[in-house]
Amino acid sequence: MKTRAQLKARFDQSLRLAKNSTLFSDDMKNSFVDDAIVYVSSLHKWPQREMCARYIGGTQAGYGYYDYPNSPVQFAPNSIRTLTIDGITYQNKDYYDLMKYVNGECTLPENIEKHTHWYANFGSWFFIFPIIDIEGLEIHATGVTQPSPLTDDNSQTIWSDDMEQLNEAVLEYMLFIATHDINHLTMCINLADQVWGKFVSEKQKNVPIHKPFLQVPDMMRL
Repeated sequence: MKTRAQLKARFDQSLRLAKNSTLFSDDMKNSFVDDAIVYVSSLHKWPQREMCARYIGGTQAGYGYYDYPNSPVQFAPNSIRTLTIDGITYQNKDYYDLMKYVNGECTLPENIEKHTHWYANFGSWFFIFPIIDIEGLEIHATGVTQPSPLTDDNSQTIWSDDMEQLNEAVLEYMLFIATHDINHLTMCINLADQVWGKFVSEKQKNVPIHKPFLQVPDMMRL
């Protein structure tokens, strides 16, 4: 099960729909596929979504937050990885910690640079500190894009080459949309978690050659 056509065929089989059934139109099923792919892709940071797009925009004087870019590509929520403004690199911080500091609810330890430039993701916005009062400074951001809708019935999902089990999760979410049966949503999440667990486990085996997995100290060395 790799293509949109195969997903829709399994969808019909799961619901025991006749070939001439008009309960769900083809356009509706195409929409189910696209919505399910977006949902499953949001559950974990899948390696297939490591598609960083560069966004170039301009600052607006006095603005402390900005909408995520949606053209020419749409960034996924909470996905900005790097941010520079006017050539200055901003460090990523937790949104709630940043807001506490901005609102004067907490102070910084003495050993932390107080003039560091920070940004924080919050849904489909990013917040910056300090606020810039100059119009039009260049903003460069990289982040993970939303999966593109499948273009036709022969299109494959982004997981079809190496994580095909996630297409089963996509099918379960399609069934959840159609039936509102929470069991399908639970199955979708469980399948995604299983695949993610296997991926993380395999990734942990890849240790850089300059960094031993177990570093045992030589207790006899002075």
